[in-house]
Amino acid sequence: MKVFGSDLDRTLIYSKRMVEQFPTSQQLVPIKEYGSESISFISMRAKEMLQYIQQNMQFIPVTTRTIEQYQRLSLFQTDIIPDYAITSNGGHILYKGKPLLEWERIITGKLEKGMPLAVVQEKIESFLSEAWLLDVRKAENLFLYCIIDRALLKEETYQLIKLWCEEIGWNLSLQGRKMYLIPKAICKWKAFKYLTEQLKWTERYAAGDSVLDLDLMKNSTYGMAPLHGEVTQHDTSLKLTMSEGIHAAEEILEYIIQVSTINQQPSHI
Repeated sequence: MKVFGSDLDRTLIYSKRMVEQFPTSQQLVPIKEYGSESISFISMRAKEMLQYIQQNMQFIPVTTRTIEQYQRLSLFQTDIIPDYAITSNGGHILYKGKPLLEWERIITGKLEKGMPLAVVQEKIESFLSEAWLLDVRKAENLFLYCIIDRALLKEETYQLIKLWCEEIGWNLSLQGRKMYLIPKAICKWKAFKYLTEQLKWTERYAAGDSVLDLDLMKNSTYGMAPLHGEVTQHDTSLKLTMSEGIHAAEEILEYIIQVSTINQQPSHI
């Protein structure tokens, strides 16, 4: 069985900020609203290709979004509804919207052996007096993410935090205005590997933009990253798109259709 596991934000779907950064003439489909404003998008062409992929192989969203944040994306609740989804950077595996209890048990056991979240939170909050750190938030008591002013974050400060995270067995990832601090036990690839092995799906395809997606792509049959992605700074061997922004999503999906050799792509896509 062929399976495509893909990150969502900045890989297949794009915020209003990213769309403005990489302008496009493509027709956009809003997939998340805040009040009366649309704030997340996918291109119509990418949506059609993703629907085609889902009809011909298994598609699994693999996202750092929490369960609640994932469920706010209307696309995956109405138009493209995968049986499985991996949320919270691998902290949860959902089947038809409900967490798999065995995976919950595995994750809880691993986290109990690592650095407590409260200790890491106290450490990162010690930087709140500095202008670059705007807020520190917990995600489902699994990991932390910070809202930052990236222009004010000094390289030496970032490296200091990164080194400390490595020492305690956590990962650090910068994605736009967010900085994630995540225990290495919570890993997209580990969740994807567990699920696909349980279901005996051995032909894996993957895509992602951040360092948190690196293992997912490196361990899959084929992997691809958008040219604008953070992960491009960490591994030069990855296959990259030629384009940036929302066009990169289309290029990724074209590639997945091509290399997976599923039925010939319809001419209108």
